Amino acid sequence: MASAGKGCLVLLCIEASETLVEPMCTTADLQQELVPYVLSQLVQNAAFLKLTKPERQMRVKNLTQKMLSGETGDPSVDEEDGDIAPHRFWSHLRTKYGTRKGHLLELLKLLEPSVKDKQVVLLRYESEVEAISTSLFVRASEPCSSVTRNVAATSRRVLPPGEFAADALGEWLQDCFNGRRAPPLWPRFVQECKRAEVEGFSEVRALVICTAARSVDTTPGAIGLAAHALRHQSTNLVPFVSHLGFGAQSSERLAAISELCAWSGGHSFEVTDPSTLRPAALGLASILDGKSLCANDFLERRRYYAQKQTMKTCFLSLPRLGVDASSDATSSLPEDDLIVEDLIKDNLNTELDGTVSSESMLMVLSETTLAMPRRWGRSLRCWRESRGLRDVVFGEPGGLGLELDEPDLSEGSTGDARRWRLRATHPPASALKMKEGSLLLSVNHSRVHEGTPRSEIARKVAARPVALTFATPAKTGISANRSIGETFAAVAAEIAVGELREGLQPLKKDAPPLKTATDRVAAAAPLAEASKIRSRQFDKVCAEAKLQAGEHSSMLQAVALLRCLLFTGDLPTAARASSASRSCRKLLTEGVVAISPTTTATATAESGRKVRGKTAGYHLWRWLLRWGPGLPAKCRLGFWEWTLGPASSKRDSTKEPATLSERIVEASVKVDPIGVIVLSSSLAAACPGASLATYVLEGLQTTVQEAAASESASQTSSSSSSSSGLSSRLLEHILGDDLEGRRLWLLSSDGLAGLVLQARCLQVMIAAHHPKLFRHFMNEGVAPELFFCNWLLTLFQGCCPTADLLRLWDSYLFERSQKVFVRAAVALFGLLEDKCKGDVDQIVEALLKKEAWELPKNKLWQAASETKVTRAMLSEIVGKETPDGSR
Repeated sequence: MASAGKGCLVLLCIEASETLVEPMCTTADLQQELVPYVLSQLVQNAAFLKLTKPERQMRVKNLTQKMLSGETGDPSVDEEDGDIAPHRFWSHLRTKYGTRKGHLLELLKLLEPSVKDKQVVLLRYESEVEAISTSLFVRASEPCSSVTRNVAATSRRVLPPGEFAADALGEWLQDCFNGRRAPPLWPRFVQECKRAEVEGFSEVRALVICTAARSVDTTPGAIGLAAHALRHQSTNLVPFVSHLGFGAQSSERLAAISELCAWSGGHSFEVTDPSTLRPAALGLASILDGKSLCANDFLERRRYYAQKQTMKTCFLSLPRLGVDASSDATSSLPEDDLIVEDLIKDNLNTELDGTVSSESMLMVLSETTLAMPRRWGRSLRCWRESRGLRDVVFGEPGGLGLELDEPDLSEGSTGDARRWRLRATHPPASALKMKEGSLLLSVNHSRVHEGTPRSEIARKVAARPVALTFATPAKTGISANRSIGETFAAVAAEIAVGELREGLQPLKKDAPPLKTATDRVAAAAPLAEASKIRSRQFDKVCAEAKLQAGEHSSMLQAVALLRCLLFTGDLPTAARASSASRSCRKLLTEGVVAISPTTTATATAESGRKVRGKTAGYHLWRWLLRWGPGLPAKCRLGFWEWTLGPASSKRDSTKEPATLSERIVEASVKVDPIGVIVLSSSLAAACPGASLATYVLEGLQTTVQEAAASESASQTSSSSSSSSGLSSRLLEHILGDDLEGRRLWLLSSDGLAGLVLQARCLQVMIAAHHPKLFRHFMNEGVAPELFFCNWLLTLFQGCCPTADLLRLWDSYLFERSQKVFVRAAVALFGLLEDKCKGDVDQIVEALLKKEAWELPKNKLWQAASETKVTRAMLSEIVGKETPDGSR
């Protein structure tokens, strides 16, 4: 149990979005108010009364349309019509119907006496309505830069006892950090509960205030995962959660949030009209003050819910909690992990909406100048065009010149007819040469769907600058028949590069990390010849083997024999030598299995002597993989499992999951339950990374099997491949801490930050190895990281001949470092330098058309082997970009 020294902590979580300041009226109320308001104002205007009847009718029509468009945010534009300005009409609606912000401040004033004497933590959060967007994915992930860390910091306030004042919170609630939105609820909620446990609070009383009726955070799947995250992360201090919602929720969401409150011992309230606000506030005040209700009262509610769980009459499958004050929670049970897996598996087909830009991407796409810092937006637009998206921006005031057809919602309409469509263009939009019939998908960061009213679209496009995204036929590169995983790989590349370019500082030639990398590359240039590299590897093997052998001459003889085999790159003969000689076998096998490449001292199993650095066996196998002819195809999967060693498992699985995607979810929850649960809880229990991992690993599995079948056929062998696919054991290692597959494929909350750092490493390395090419990319507005992220996420499938691809995978799994792919990408850009001449359109087209590269066999592998990229160089880059150098 946590120490009782600090007593009770109050955690107030407030959903603060743009809906806070909108009037709480329905569309019918708006229409009912509009025309009478306009007429009442116009009849007082002498100039209006002098107009003819048709002119007065046209004037009323234009003004009502302008009222529906809302406030532009530009006072000079809003004041053009004097008393009939749009902001005056919307101010009238707020006064008459009120706003959620006004009701929220009134609620906080009523709660103030109850929480005044306690420490209060305030969280401002913002989710998404219904759909899972790129913006939500970024905000649900761990911060990628100081910018996103500052956003999270400014949306959190800690008020010591005696400092809570409702009147001072209005500006903070409406505040936004440079146009960026606050993170979603559940990851930060779980983090705050864990922090309270560490700081020694005896209990946490939390109040979640929802102001949006269809928030992703209140879906049953999200709430179920949030409960499991609380259970995993905070073993002794599960909070008492209460909820207050403004507006009517669906019955399913209401049941889910009510069960979360009952499970934790709290209560749930709904405010559907202003008259119910005060009774709800009084009930919440009694919950938060700690006097009317004590911990035993909350534990009694937990006991009642535990009985419902025993009878299996609950709506959600939530983890079991302890029901007395001395045992607040029990240890995590295996069935809890099974429930988590089932929640995620049920949403595997939920696709992330990659049409709406994240905040970082929107800043670039809204740029109307050609300034160098955001010139890379040219390549971003071309990249999105390859996905069938057309992004346009308008920065000047006035009309856009766009005519849109409203969705046809009649019973027989289907497909594109039920979407907003572009009918025609006029100046200034006609200069953009947009295709008629294009579908309008988003305005800024707001998704446009069949239910979006024209008034809302008109209001959003009134702002400047305004970015609109249309769906058009795909241009080139990515196939039109893309799988969910392949699409997410392209979207994730956009997201990561947006966070990199907008969040991290630009590279400077004379400052680390670029200067350090450039100096190391220059120093390594004279030694880059293959023969010199091989000689250094030989010396390293001999030195390590001599240290292991001591006075044993037989080991030194084995080293001499194997060194001769290394000169020939003869892997089969080396294997036969290990069968004939115990010393050779020891040198080949010792220290390879389960070796950590970063270990500074390892103990040999037989002698117990410590060996500095990596063992001779490790260096020997790395040399064979790098300079030898490559592994026999039919032995590849077996070799991978051998080098990775035994996989740890939290539980025995008697039933193998039916599909690869389900196996990926199961393995991910095993190796990183908190990271997976926290991310998916913000995405309505969806896990888009599982689709990406499935797409990649299916391709890997197929490639390995086809290579084995081809080899068997060429050798006229009757035996088939010894493996039918990736075992669960191997899959766990790929997704585990060594290879970090779950981070690579964005299955956990720290995946995006890891991908951003990998993109930074590529940026530095390509600038150090190919400075002229990098400058050309900068001048033309090309972001090479876009292509690298996509190559990395798909493990370079389709980027080179199969022989090179398999050797890349062998090296990656053996060395357990993504430096293999950074090195390959740098080499690949060097090989494609002649194709990257021209403007941004030509460069992007050349890099997307992989089939036109026509790389000879072993060309990429040879170039990558001679490219200077080391773990030390990458670690220095990562350490420079992270506060603690932990990634």
